[in-house]
Amino acid sequence: MADREFKRMGVLAAASRAFGVATLTLRLLRQSLRGEISIEEAKRKWSLEVFSLVGVHLKVVGKVSESRPTIFVGNHLSYLDIPLLMAQAPFVSFVAKVELARWPIFGRGMRVAGTIFVKRDSVQSRGEVKETLLRAIRDEKKSMAVFPSGTTRLTEDKEWKPGAFRLAQEAGVPVQAFRIRYAPLRKAAFIDDDGFVSHLFALCREGGVRAEIEFAPPELVTDYKASIAKWYAWSREGL
Repeated sequence: MADREFKRMGVLAAASRAFGVATLTLRLLRQSLRGEISIEEAKRKWSLEVFSLVGVHLKVVGKVSESRPTIFVGNHLSYLDIPLLMAQAPFVSFVAKVELARWPIFGRGMRVAGTIFVKRDSVQSRGEVKETLLRAIRDEKKSMAVFPSGTTRLTEDKEWKPGAFRLAQEAGVPVQAFRIRYAPLRKAAFIDDDGFVSHLFALCREGGVRAEIEFAPPELVTDYKASIAKWYAWSREGL
């Protein structure tokens, strides 16, 4: 009986923490919309509190570029990558698939945070996003974060898409590569048929994930193909 009770309490605690991620998102979203805190402050606070709720222990290697705008590019393993990067660079905006905009609460939060959504299978949408990104970078001096793999993967076993690097070369802004590691990897990774709610619940129940994000020095892109090859290879080192 005591063992079953202990397990039941563990399930309830995990459910409470998972629900806490949603209520945290809603609370900070409302505060930012009311002007009580800045969007950047809300993004940093949200990221750090999410890690506390979920049980992620963070290590940072290298420094985030102070140059703005900058395009951040790196490997993509999990939805945890978003707060991982945002905690260090709350000024960045993300490019994400349009399906995420429909997520309850989180979709609204992503829109308020300045996320640019794209239909991955639409050539017209990708073209429109490119123009939107160019305006945001050139006119608004916004820094952007792009996952060139286009989706989450356990390993970067597929070559990166060139869009972010072409954009950096065309706009004359630097890229800063980052690489992310988790241990245990499969516990943190969000891949294949993983469901968001069940995955988040499991993380909250088990916890104990170590996360590392490493930043390379920023670099201007003069040959986007060479830049892709260089940073793609770097992102795979030690993985």
